[in-house]
Amino acid sequence: MMLHMKQLIRQILLIIGTVAILMSLSFCGGKQSDESKSIAEDKNAEKFDTKAGEKDAQFVVDGISESYAEMLLAGAAVEKSKDQEVKDVAALLKKEYANSLSDLKKFASAKAISVPTEATDEDRKKVQDISSEKEFDKVWCGEMRERHRKMIDELENAATSLNDSELKAWAGKTLTLVRAHHDKIMACHERLK
Repeated sequence: MMLHMKQLIRQILLIIGTVAILMSLSFCGGKQSDESKSIAEDKNAEKFDTKAGEKDAQFVVDGISESYAEMLLAGAAVEKSKDQEVKDVAALLKKEYANSLSDLKKFASAKAISVPTEATDEDRKKVQDISSEKEFDKVWCGEMRERHRKMIDELENAATSLNDSELKAWAGKTLTLVRAHHDKIMACHERLK
């Protein structure tokens, strides 16, 4: 009876200690957004035994991180833009990157890939900086143009070099959407010059 009581007390203390650690971690959330991506990358480096598996996981982490950033940037344009065409493009981007985020999260879940849970501090700062610009629409279009050029390059590479066939197909499908986004952004950019 005494042995059972000691085991019960140990279990209770273990639970209390675990709860205390989890609570302290949740209150130290000041740098969580930057750490979210880094933590996901570290976990994936530990999980995947092959370079191909790590490369696929990194592509998913980067895609999710970029989706969070694109949604923030698009949301800023929906709110701040004075140009209806920019607002319309931003609303489309916000919706389609939400879909992209959902697709990548489902894929990650099925493949046990750790992913970030929010945008990085760097991306949040970028949105803040652009939002405070006097010529918001021009600056926003310039930023989005550069991001989409980079995404096109990354997706073209991913569509041929990733290991997972489902992920390759997703990259190919998404490449078509990103090119269409880029064309719409370029049209706004040229008009606003």
